[in-house]
Amino acid sequence: MRRHIPAALAILAAAVVGLGATSCSSSRDAGNQADPGKGGGMDGAVNAPSGDPRVTALLRSGIQQAQQKHWATATTTFNSVLSIDPRNLYALYDLGVIAQTKEDAVLALSYYDKALASDGSYTPAMYNKAIVLENSRPRQAITLYNQIIASDPQASNAYLRMAFVEAELGDMSQARAAHAKAVAIEPSLARYPLPAKKRLATRRG
Repeated sequence: MRRHIPAALAILAAAVVGLGATSCSSSRDAGNQADPGKGGGMDGAVNAPSGDPRVTALLRSGIQQAQQKHWATATTTFNSVLSIDPRNLYALYDLGVIAQTKEDAVLALSYYDKALASDGSYTPAMYNKAIVLENSRPRQAITLYNQIIASDPQASNAYLRMAFVEAELGDMSQARAAHAKAVAIEPSLARYPLPAKKRLATRRG
Protein backbone atom coordinates (compact mmCIF):
# COMPACT_ATOMS: atom_id res chain seq x y z
CA MET A 1 0.00 0.00 0.00
CA ARG A 2 1.46 3.34 -1.05
CA ARG A 3 1.44 5.83 1.80
CA HIS A 4 -0.20 9.20 1.04
CA ILE A 5 0.31 10.92 4.35
CA PRO A 6 1.40 14.52 3.61
CA ALA A 7 5.14 15.06 3.60
CA ALA A 8 5.01 17.09 6.79
CA LEU A 9 3.40 14.15 8.54
CA ALA A 10 5.64 11.50 7.06
CA ILE A 11 8.89 12.73 8.62
CA LEU A 12 10.42 10.06 10.80
CA ALA A 13 9.95 10.60 14.50
CA ALA A 14 13.67 10.95 15.01
CA ALA A 15 14.41 13.20 12.06
CA VAL A 16 17.51 15.27 12.64
CA VAL A 17 15.54 18.47 13.17
CA GLY A 18 13.48 16.77 15.84
CA LEU A 19 16.19 15.38 18.04
CA GLY A 20 16.55 18.49 20.15
CA ALA A 21 12.87 19.20 20.55
CA THR A 22 12.30 17.09 23.62
CA SER A 23 15.81 16.22 24.71
CA CYS A 24 16.57 16.40 28.40
CA SER A 25 12.89 16.86 29.18
CA SER A 26 9.80 14.77 29.62
CA SER A 27 8.59 13.28 26.36
CA ARG A 28 5.71 11.26 27.71
CA ASP A 29 3.42 13.63 25.78
CA ALA A 30 4.79 12.40 22.45
CA GLY A 31 1.32 12.40 20.95
CA ASN A 32 1.11 16.14 21.54
CA GLN A 33 4.27 17.33 19.77
CA ALA A 34 4.02 20.64 17.93
CA ASP A 35 4.85 18.85 14.66
CA PRO A 36 2.88 15.62 14.19
CA GLY A 37 5.58 14.31 11.89
CA LYS A 38 7.94 13.93 14.80
CA GLY A 39 7.51 11.46 17.59
CA GLY A 40 9.28 11.59 20.90
CA GLY A 41 12.82 12.92 20.71
CA MET A 42 15.68 11.85 22.90
CA ASP A 43 14.86 11.24 26.54
CA GLY A 44 16.65 10.37 29.71
CA ALA A 45 18.83 12.88 31.46
CA VAL A 46 16.14 14.59 33.50
CA ASN A 47 13.65 11.75 33.59
CA ALA A 48 16.03 9.04 34.75
CA PRO A 49 15.23 8.03 38.34
CA SER A 50 17.82 8.73 40.97
CA GLY A 51 20.36 5.97 41.18
CA ASP A 52 23.73 5.26 39.64
CA PRO A 53 25.17 8.68 38.70
CA ARG A 54 27.09 7.02 35.87
CA VAL A 55 23.82 6.26 34.13
CA THR A 56 22.56 9.83 34.33
CA ALA A 57 25.89 11.18 33.08
CA LEU A 58 25.98 8.75 30.19
CA LEU A 59 22.40 9.50 29.19
CA ARG A 60 23.15 13.20 29.18
CA SER A 61 26.27 12.67 27.08
CA GLY A 62 24.45 10.41 24.64
CA ILE A 63 21.70 12.97 24.10
CA GLN A 64 24.26 15.71 23.43
CA GLN A 65 26.12 13.46 20.99
CA ALA A 66 22.89 12.65 19.14
CA GLN A 67 21.97 16.32 18.93
CA GLN A 68 25.30 16.83 17.19
CA LYS A 69 24.47 13.94 14.81
CA HIS A 70 27.31 11.83 16.17
CA TRP A 71 25.22 8.70 15.80
CA ALA A 72 27.96 6.10 16.26
CA THR A 73 29.30 7.80 19.37
CA ALA A 74 25.82 8.23 20.82
CA THR A 75 25.05 4.58 20.13
CA THR A 76 28.20 3.54 21.98
CA THR A 77 27.25 5.78 24.90
CA PHE A 78 23.72 4.40 25.21
CA ASN A 79 25.07 0.87 24.97
CA SER A 80 27.37 1.76 27.85
CA VAL A 81 24.25 2.59 29.86
CA LEU A 82 22.87 -0.86 29.02
CA SER A 83 26.07 -2.49 30.21
CA ILE A 84 25.30 -0.99 33.62
CA ASP A 85 21.51 -1.31 33.49
CA PRO A 86 20.37 -3.73 30.73
CA ARG A 87 16.70 -2.70 31.06
CA ASN A 88 17.26 1.04 31.15
CA LEU A 89 14.15 2.51 29.54
CA TYR A 90 15.77 5.68 28.25
CA ALA A 91 18.83 4.07 26.68
CA LEU A 92 16.64 1.51 24.90
CA TYR A 93 14.28 4.20 23.69
CA ASP A 94 17.08 6.52 22.54
CA LEU A 95 18.73 3.69 20.62
CA GLY A 96 15.38 3.18 18.91
CA VAL A 97 15.28 6.87 17.99
CA ILE A 98 18.76 6.61 16.45
CA ALA A 99 17.81 3.49 14.50
CA GLN A 100 14.64 5.19 13.26
CA THR A 101 16.66 8.23 12.21
CA LYS A 102 18.85 5.90 10.17
CA GLU A 103 15.73 4.29 8.65
CA ASP A 104 16.50 0.91 10.19
CA ALA A 105 12.92 -0.09 10.97
CA VAL A 106 13.73 -3.58 12.23
CA LEU A 107 16.30 -2.36 14.73
CA ALA A 108 14.11 0.57 15.80
CA LEU A 109 11.19 -1.76 16.49
CA SER A 110 13.45 -4.08 18.46
CA TYR A 111 14.56 -1.26 20.75
CA TYR A 112 11.05 0.18 21.14
CA ASP A 113 9.75 -3.27 22.06
CA LYS A 114 12.49 -3.61 24.66
CA ALA A 115 11.69 -0.16 26.03
CA LEU A 116 8.01 -1.10 26.30
CA ALA A 117 8.97 -4.35 28.01
CA SER A 118 10.73 -2.17 30.58
CA ASP A 119 7.74 0.18 30.91
CA GLY A 120 4.58 -0.72 29.02
CA SER A 121 3.05 2.70 29.66
CA TYR A 122 5.86 4.67 28.00
CA THR A 123 3.95 6.49 25.26
CA PRO A 124 6.94 7.96 23.33
CA ALA A 125 8.02 4.42 22.44
CA MET A 126 4.43 3.56 21.48
CA TYR A 127 4.18 6.66 19.28
CA ASN A 128 7.47 6.12 17.47
CA LYS A 129 6.74 2.41 17.06
CA ALA A 130 3.36 3.26 15.54
CA ILE A 131 5.02 5.58 13.02
CA VAL A 132 7.39 2.78 11.99
CA LEU A 133 4.44 0.38 11.56
CA GLU A 134 2.19 2.69 9.54
CA ASN A 135 3.31 1.31 6.17
CA SER A 136 3.86 -2.36 6.92
CA ARG A 137 1.30 -3.06 9.66
CA PRO A 138 -1.22 -0.21 9.70
CA ARG A 139 -3.75 -1.98 11.93
CA GLN A 140 -1.10 -2.45 14.60
CA ALA A 141 -0.19 1.23 14.26
CA ILE A 142 -3.84 2.17 14.84
CA THR A 143 -3.94 -0.07 17.92
CA LEU A 144 -0.92 1.75 19.33
CA TYR A 145 -2.41 5.17 18.62
CA ASN A 146 -5.57 4.08 20.43
CA GLN A 147 -3.47 2.97 23.42
CA ILE A 148 -1.82 6.40 23.51
CA ILE A 149 -5.21 8.11 23.34
CA ALA A 150 -6.53 5.91 26.14
CA SER A 151 -3.61 7.07 28.26
CA ASP A 152 -3.92 10.70 27.19
CA PRO A 153 -7.23 11.76 25.60
CA GLN A 154 -5.59 15.06 24.56
CA ALA A 155 -2.97 13.34 22.36
CA SER A 156 -3.87 15.35 19.26
CA ASN A 157 -1.06 14.07 17.05
CA ALA A 158 -1.95 10.46 17.79
CA TYR A 159 -5.49 11.22 16.61
CA LEU A 160 -4.16 12.94 13.50
CA ARG A 161 -1.72 10.25 12.43
CA MET A 162 -4.35 7.60 13.13
CA ALA A 163 -6.79 9.52 10.92
CA PHE A 164 -4.42 9.35 7.96
CA VAL A 165 -3.72 5.66 8.45
CA GLU A 166 -7.46 4.95 8.61
CA ALA A 167 -7.96 7.00 5.45
CA GLU A 168 -5.30 4.94 3.70
CA LEU A 169 -7.20 1.80 4.68
CA GLY A 170 -10.43 3.25 3.33
CA ASP A 171 -12.05 3.69 6.76
CA MET A 172 -13.13 7.24 5.96
CA SER A 173 -15.83 7.62 8.62
CA GLN A 174 -13.36 6.67 11.34
CA ALA A 175 -10.67 8.79 9.72
CA ARG A 176 -12.93 11.86 9.70
CA ALA A 177 -13.89 11.31 13.33
CA ALA A 178 -10.24 11.00 14.41
CA HIS A 179 -9.27 14.03 12.33
CA ALA A 180 -12.08 16.10 13.83
CA LYS A 181 -10.95 15.11 17.32
CA ALA A 182 -7.35 16.11 16.55
CA VAL A 183 -8.43 19.52 15.27
CA ALA A 184 -10.80 20.06 18.21
CA ILE A 185 -7.88 19.51 20.57
CA GLU A 186 -5.34 21.46 18.51
CA PRO A 187 -6.96 23.73 15.87
CA SER A 188 -3.65 24.34 14.07
CA LEU A 189 -3.72 20.71 12.89
CA ALA A 190 -6.49 21.68 10.45
CA ARG A 191 -3.65 22.55 8.06
CA TYR A 192 -3.30 18.78 7.49
CA PRO A 193 -6.57 17.91 5.67
CA LEU A 194 -7.62 14.37 4.89
CA PRO A 195 -7.84 13.24 1.24
CA ALA A 196 -11.02 14.55 -0.37
CA LYS A 197 -12.09 11.17 -1.67
CA LYS A 198 -12.14 7.70 -0.20
CA ARG A 199 -9.18 5.76 -1.51
CA LEU A 200 -9.21 2.05 -2.21
CA ALA A 201 -6.49 0.26 -0.26
CA THR A 202 -5.47 -3.25 0.59
CA ARG A 203 -6.17 -3.91 4.23
CA ARG A 204 -3.14 -5.18 6.08
CA GLY A 205 -1.78 -5.46 9.57
